[in-house]
Amino acid sequence: MAGDIDETRDVLAEVTAAAVPLHVGFQRRFDAGYQTVRQAVRDGRPGRL
Repeated sequence: MAGDIDETRDVLAEVTAAAVPLHVGFQRRFDAGYQTVRQAVRDGRPGRL
C-alpha cells in the first residue's frame, strides 16, 4: 500500500476522505523467522502459552 510512513499517511488521508473501510493484512506464514517461531511453539519450547 505504501513504501514509507509519508506514503502511509497519504493513503490514510485518502481512505478517510473517501469514508470507506480499509483493512490491510500482511501474510507472514512463509517468512523464515515466523516459521522458526511457529515451530518452536508447536514443539513446546517456550513453555505453555
